[in-house]
Amino acid sequence: MSILFLISVFGLLTTVPLHFIAMDRKKLEQRFGKEKGEVISKIFGILSSIPFLFWFGIMLAPQPKFTFFFYPLHLIIALPLLIISCLLAILGILAVGLKQAITHPRPKRIVKTGVYSLVRHPQHFASLLAHIGASFLFSSWQALLFSPVLVFIVYLDSKIEENDLVGEFGKVYREYQKKVPMLIPRLRR
Repeated sequence: MSILFLISVFGLLTTVPLHFIAMDRKKLEQRFGKEKGEVISKIFGILSSIPFLFWFGIMLAPQPKFTFFFYPLHLIIALPLLIISCLLAILGILAVGLKQAITHPRPKRIVKTGVYSLVRHPQHFASLLAHIGASFLFSSWQALLFSPVLVFIVYLDSKIEENDLVGEFGKVYREYQKKVPMLIPRLRR
């Protein structure tokens, strides 16, 4: 294993808690009060982008390469995943707004249309598709093997977001949860 890969894994695993803290707005408000808790949440929201830098390191760090039958097959697998992930991420950000997508302030509404009618967390789903696509594109064996850990992190992040949204919107969000899958879109409605 390359040292850059190990640093990236360590960095990701140690900075993900920043993101989880930012997402757990209710706890911050209970501990520090509403106004101060919201400010702290915004600060952690900005810092919560740091784990994604390490995530890129995991995919791009020098590591043993693999060949899935022949390399052009890697492109055939990777390109659709990367294109779909970019499209989903862009559509998700456009639907909620850049500020909401990056800093995670208190949500003002539930978006249920467009890509959010297919999956409740399109950016999270897109990031997993991008990871798998990039792992195939760069033939990054260790990055691909690290995928289950990333799925678990994304699932935890989604659950924290969901708890916040249920707390914020109650029954309306629970109804949305019943109709739309969390991370993997249904092929049929």
